[in-house]
Amino acid sequence: MNKKNKVLLLGWDAADWKIINRLVDAGQMPAIKSIIENGVMGNISTLEPAYSPMLWTTIATGMYPDKHGILGFSEPTPDHSSIRPVSNSSRKVKALWNILTQNGYKTHVVNWWPSFPAEPVNGIYVSNMFPKVKSFKVDDRQLPDDTVYPPELQNLFAHFIVHPLELTVQHLQPFMPEADFTRIKIDKKIEVLTKQIAEAASIHAAATLALEQQEWDFAAIYWDTIDHFCHGFMNFSPPQMKGIKDEEFKLYKHVVDGAYRLMDSMLARILQLAGDECAVFLTSDHGFKSGDMRQRQTPNEPAGPAYHHRNVGVFCAKGPGIKRDEIVYGASLLDITPTILTLLGLPVGEDMDGKPLVEIFSQEPTIKTIPSWENVPGECGMLPDEKRDLDPEHSANAIRQLIELGYIEDPGDDVKVSIERTVDELNYNLSQVYYGTQRFLLAKPLLEELFHKKPYQGRFAFRLADCYADEGDYEMVEKILTSLKINAEKKLLNKEQIQHINDRKVPEILKGRERERWIKENKQNPIKENYQAKNDLYQLKIYEGDLLLKRGFTKQALKKYKEITSKKVKSSSYYAQMGKAYLKTRQWKDAEKMYSELLKLDPDHYMAHMGVGIANFNLSHYEEALDHLLDSVTLNFYNYVSHYNIGRTLIEMNDWVNAANALEISLKINPNFGTARNVLIDLYENKMNAPDKALKLRGKENTTPTLQVSSGEEELLIVPISEEYDYEPIIVVSGLPRSGTSLMMQMLDAAGVDIFTDGIRKPDENNPKGYFEHEKVKQLIKNQQWLVDATGKAVKIVVPLLYKLPKLFKYKVIFMLRDINEVVESQHRMLVRDGKIKEEHFAVGLNETYQKYLERLKPWCLKNKNVEILMVDYRETIDNPIETAERIAVFLGKSLDVEAMKSIITPELYRTKFF
Repeated sequence: MNKKNKVLLLGWDAADWKIINRLVDAGQMPAIKSIIENGVMGNISTLEPAYSPMLWTTIATGMYPDKHGILGFSEPTPDHSSIRPVSNSSRKVKALWNILTQNGYKTHVVNWWPSFPAEPVNGIYVSNMFPKVKSFKVDDRQLPDDTVYPPELQNLFAHFIVHPLELTVQHLQPFMPEADFTRIKIDKKIEVLTKQIAEAASIHAAATLALEQQEWDFAAIYWDTIDHFCHGFMNFSPPQMKGIKDEEFKLYKHVVDGAYRLMDSMLARILQLAGDECAVFLTSDHGFKSGDMRQRQTPNEPAGPAYHHRNVGVFCAKGPGIKRDEIVYGASLLDITPTILTLLGLPVGEDMDGKPLVEIFSQEPTIKTIPSWENVPGECGMLPDEKRDLDPEHSANAIRQLIELGYIEDPGDDVKVSIERTVDELNYNLSQVYYGTQRFLLAKPLLEELFHKKPYQGRFAFRLADCYADEGDYEMVEKILTSLKINAEKKLLNKEQIQHINDRKVPEILKGRERERWIKENKQNPIKENYQAKNDLYQLKIYEGDLLLKRGFTKQALKKYKEITSKKVKSSSYYAQMGKAYLKTRQWKDAEKMYSELLKLDPDHYMAHMGVGIANFNLSHYEEALDHLLDSVTLNFYNYVSHYNIGRTLIEMNDWVNAANALEISLKINPNFGTARNVLIDLYENKMNAPDKALKLRGKENTTPTLQVSSGEEELLIVPISEEYDYEPIIVVSGLPRSGTSLMMQMLDAAGVDIFTDGIRKPDENNPKGYFEHEKVKQLIKNQQWLVDATGKAVKIVVPLLYKLPKLFKYKVIFMLRDINEVVESQHRMLVRDGKIKEEHFAVGLNETYQKYLERLKPWCLKNKNVEILMVDYRETIDNPIETAERIAVFLGKSLDVEAMKSIITPELYRTKFF
């Protein structure tokens, strides 16, 4: 793209296609319709946690929050003397406008969040302090220093601030068309409505002034209007929610639609100023729950309002070099900056976490890269050091607004406590970033500390339990959940206690903020904590079912889910997990019912569409299955499992060509997806007479993925019945040869566990109680079909073959540990006794080889979510057999005869010892 061409980036916080599409269809949003019809549109995936300052900084940098440094709504001051609203002074990297400034682009920025103090870019910069009116005087438009850059333009821009008191009934009428303003009482809701309309108008005025005031190559403009309107009025929108009074519903039911229409009218003017030769990008950071997805209650935690957000937002773009009337798939907030840099012909930083959305370009672009823009010297318009400390008065005003919006708790008068609370929230947000990017080992210590401080908070407990579950440490998971249950129950209130709290009178001596604080601490907080504890304990029951499902105990999981009172359930996770459990137990109609209930709550839940598709596939309703599976990839294009399932469905419909295309896409997204490769090879060889394509695929093993890979749900594969793993887990006894694997098999056999053995290898001098092996295990690399017969049984597999187990089953691995020197010596003595080697002939390098096998164990377990592992020490088993037997019983979730297991131990057979 030529440097003289313009790029406009527009941010609509919380904009959602559900509402936009309805209003566009009704002819009420013509401006955004013009972008859609002349460009590309699609969903954009948000990040966790979905907190606006973090997300908008990600959009502007192409980096995860741990890199860019913005981790919440507030932060301690550098000297830890107080807290302040998060500001761009905490951003650690260059934003898009800094990179463009460095490359000579004329750049305007208006109201980005966070963007105070104003940065000295090559253009006009209006910070997010601009629209916030502090005074009740209409003519008082004084702005804090550093609100606008260049500073000589600050007074000019101040004249364009719209004060709420300037608005008239005519301004409010489009939002409340059924209101009789001659009789209506001005309440808190109308004050909020008026304030938000004024702020939106102020942002629009600043934006149009900047675009008209100076020439520009790039402009970024952000509105939080829709987000604030939705938080304030979404629950008054149709359909009428339970608990909403008829009069309030009548007054406020059009407010949210009015906000969207307001934004569209402003967009029309912005597009007019930009011109047809400007490339326009419009995005939101997340969506907002509407209709039946809405929540009546907001969780009692800082930033609780974010629970009303939806995980997909709005993305659309038009202009020179961009396709027309196309849908784009797989967009993420991380991709905006890399895409704009590519459009402008500038290199993408290799340290950026996003990718250019190459599919939006009318011609395939040349993607240039640079190691990092952070290492490029020269003036880039970032804040100088002396501008990084915020004025305490301005910070206090901004903090007050964040409290009113519900994004942070009132810090109170105790500075030390408020700082500690703020740091805790920043650490929790950072742990969420780490967990969401599968850096569990970094998330865990942060969560450990938080849970230690507040063991009654479910958000800390469940995420920490997730970390341990991902490691297979279910004993620790149980401890965390037990602790949560005990501590949450302490927060519960009975009817008498609730009545007592409601009856308490506020001391008359308290006024203003002191009165508000007393009410919050003595009346509101206990009630909210009671509600939160009830909700956490309810979620705990669901989580227990989730754990059973994760560990392969599908029937027990279903039983646990059914214990939950379904009348109270309106939880997406509940229906999703129930659906998965029914799929794994082959109860197709029940699975379809659960996923259909989920789609009533969230029609855009891609996993629900995939679940309905799989259920219909197994009911031989292939057309219905295909429809839902196609919907699934429309909502999440980069889920390779969905494409695979489409391929499997098309095979049943004898549509070989399209089946092959779907399987090829699955492999392109995840080249290591062996199941898709095997089905595609079979298709090319046996159905399509394309042996050359099959041969090419056989040579593509362990290729590095070339596209962003979703987490995928490999548990939801459509596979032949013989390959499904809806069975009980396979109990695998593994370890190095002569590490005690035979002993463990003997103990399991004595305990009543079914053993997968053919009895071909007989007991001998080396192992007088038997080997309990099966010849088919040796064929594991070439033949895996026999694993179906081993489900629910114990099978001995030595460690070199352990890593060849396919992902189509769940495994509970009991891994025997023994001193490597003992293992090598025991093997040597066994071979000597069998006459296979001479006493003086020792194998060279065995210690190092075996050590490498063991080093692979932990990464293999972490990578394969279908594997749980219990490490059992051989010597400890000999010395303390009862304790070992009890650990195994807990691990397997079975009632075992521990005394029978103990009776197997014969210490005299422990013949090779190193002390």
